[in-house]
Amino acid sequence: MKDGISDNIYIQKILKGDTNAYVMLVNKYKQMVFSISMRVLRNKEDAEESAQDTFLKAYSYLNEYNGKASFSTWLYRIGYTSAISKLRKRKTSIRTEPIDDDYLENEEPAMVNDSLNALETEEQRKYIDMALNMMDENECLLLTLFYLDGMSVAEISEMTGLSHSNIKIILFRSRKKLFIILKKLLKQEINILV
Repeated sequence: MKDGISDNIYIQKILKGDTNAYVMLVNKYKQMVFSISMRVLRNKEDAEESAQDTFLKAYSYLNEYNGKASFSTWLYRIGYTSAISKLRKRKTSIRTEPIDDDYLENEEPAMVNDSLNALETEEQRKYIDMALNMMDENECLLLTLFYLDGMSVAEISEMTGLSHSNIKIILFRSRKKLFIILKKLLKQEINILV
């Protein structure tokens, strides 16, 4: 995620009282912030509320932004913590079927890849989204940030506060779990069609 030099220009204008510059930053990053909120909360209304909270917090703490991280990473971090806080307040969880580690070791991701390759891109996205929604929030979030949003392990680490090695381990296990869930979903779909 690369920020243009314009982010720093907008930030300087905002700090001098130019609210129009803030509107420009909100418009630039609203989809990114909503996406992260949606991945954590899995509810449109809660995600919209969390995104609004994120931009309010970012505005309030903008004078503390030091430029060490890119603005988008800093904003991602605020969005992530805001969504996690809202999730904890909501105190509901999505139940998923537990998958033990022994089962993960015996699965072959290539089989799922072959099945997915046979599907159209739109269908693939539908199944991937369904599978991600069946996973733990942290697993879903890390997979989304790394594979779909293209963030680096370092950027994810900065945003979530997790160590690089922890992120790599979670990504490895989550990817295997995603393949298992996709395999089950595709198997169900094939059984329905037959």
